[in-house]
Amino acid sequence: MTKYDKNIVKWMETWNKAGPALKNIRKKELSSFDYSKNYKLIDEMLQYACEHGEERTTTGLIEQQRLFKEFAYKKGIIK
Repeated sequence: MTKYDKNIVKWMETWNKAGPALKNIRKKELSSFDYSKNYKLIDEMLQYACEHGEERTTTGLIEQQRLFKEFAYKKGIIK
């Protein structure tokens, strides 16, 4: 196993441990959010999104796959 592989394994283990904790934090934040106190802020954010949002013609998945393939070529994972 290369140093690169060890780093990937360590990164995956870290996120596997952090994932459930982050999920619990997010769940707690969402369940305790007081929408009645923050409705004005929410309205402003939604209004901004409507005024400044751009229509997407794709999900970005194809672009992501292209970038992954480019990365794999550069790292010699594929030829």
